[in-house]
Amino acid sequence: MANKKTTKRAILASVIAMVLCLAMFVGTTYAWFTDSVTSTGNKIVAGTLKIDLELYDVETDSFNSIKDTQAPIFNYDNWEPTYTDVKVLKIDNEGSLALKWYAKFVSDYELSALANVIQVYVNPTDAFEYPAERNDIYSWQHVGTVKDFVNTIETTTYGVLAAGESKYLGIALVMDAEAGNEYQGMSLAGNFDILILATQVTAETDIFDDQYDKDAEFDEFVVRNVSTEAQLADVLSDTTKESPVVVNLKSDITVNTTINVVGDVTINMAQSTMEAATATVNRAFVVTDNSSLTINNMANTDPIVVGNWGLAKLSGATNAKITLNGGNYVANTVNGSFISAQGNCSNVDITLNNVTYTDLSNDGYALYVTTPNVANVIVNGGTYTAQYGFAYAATGLASFNGVTVVSNGFSAIAQYGQATFENCTFVTGDSVVPSQGTPGAGVWAAYGANVKVIGCDFQGTAQYAGGLLPGTLNPDGYLTVTDCTGNDNWVFFGAATGTMVIDGTEYNA
Repeated sequence: MANKKTTKRAILASVIAMVLCLAMFVGTTYAWFTDSVTSTGNKIVAGTLKIDLELYDVETDSFNSIKDTQAPIFNYDNWEPTYTDVKVLKIDNEGSLALKWYAKFVSDYELSALANVIQVYVNPTDAFEYPAERNDIYSWQHVGTVKDFVNTIETTTYGVLAAGESKYLGIALVMDAEAGNEYQGMSLAGNFDILILATQVTAETDIFDDQYDKDAEFDEFVVRNVSTEAQLADVLSDTTKESPVVVNLKSDITVNTTINVVGDVTINMAQSTMEAATATVNRAFVVTDNSSLTINNMANTDPIVVGNWGLAKLSGATNAKITLNGGNYVANTVNGSFISAQGNCSNVDITLNNVTYTDLSNDGYALYVTTPNVANVIVNGGTYTAQYGFAYAATGLASFNGVTVVSNGFSAIAQYGQATFENCTFVTGDSVVPSQGTPGAGVWAAYGANVKVIGCDFQGTAQYAGGLLPGTLNPDGYLTVTDCTGNDNWVFFGAATGTMVIDGTEYNA
């Protein structure tokens, strides 16, 4: 009897123990073996499509870039029957993407009968070839006369280039042996341009295939040769243009009336100059909505005189651009700002590459951008001498690389957006901006701007290298300074609040 009781108690105790174990298990979680892997430093970098054009020099047996010179390669003025002129071009893919290219003769002149008796031969090759004798030309591809070849696309003058690769294009012009006396002293009654156009080609692959850019098309544009202010105004302000327009300036021009730029326009200055009649013109150009103005002036050091208030302006424009490539610009009167974007501008871009600007007045800005909307600025290289340097107040991105600014007041002030100054030189005086009470300094950050200053040199008589300025809109500014030389007096100015990080040391106000 006692054993039966003992057995029952043992069984009951076991059941109670199991119930308690199950109750404890319900209140717990599973434990699993775990591990993790983190992929850091992921990048998205857009590829580049960039070509260069080089011309073979027989005398030096070398190729020289002509991309930025805009000088003619066929420039002989004493043609006679069977005379032959040969040029070999080298097309270089300097970008990171493969491309396809083609060559085209274009002209907006009605060429004379002389164009009918000059034959064109082309020779696109993978390796450099130069004809050893005259008869070698006739083994090249004959594409017709100059008259035939102008403004047409020839399938013989094309190619494909991988990144870093080069191809060659021989072009020979030969005057007909049968050309009679009626052609003596005749000119083409104009000129033609040789264009090398490039676009993407199916080469790189994504996760599916290499066909994502199979439909990439060449940019088609119209070339206009301009010699007068009236012609320039007609082309730039034409509201009916459907394709981008390239303007070749063929003579010096004085602009007496501000010109509105409509559509996509590129002006090639070549060896010509342009001057705004400062007594009558505030600005030479105003860029309108959905339009862009590019001025190429890489090979010409002659000064371009800008108007009373500057060269070009984006005035309340949307989706508009200004790009200057090279050039020596001078303001000789009281000047508002060399380049400006003001009013209610939105999604506008300003790019200045290796520009020299000198303001001879006592009241002007090299760059003045003030809009509550997005405005992006890129300034690469160049020297800007003005009372005040760069004023950037927009919700966008601004990048200044290798720029020299010589100013009596501040060299740069950034508000609202993000700005980076890298490897720049600031030679700054101690003048105060009358309307703001802002003293001379290299770089000010204000109104919540996020500003980075990297590897810059600060010179001049200004008391401050820079600092924070107060503002009522997003008052806290953020300024990071790294590896700078010269004046090292970085301060919190007035009632400013925000953060400064000077070579890794953080200061808060």
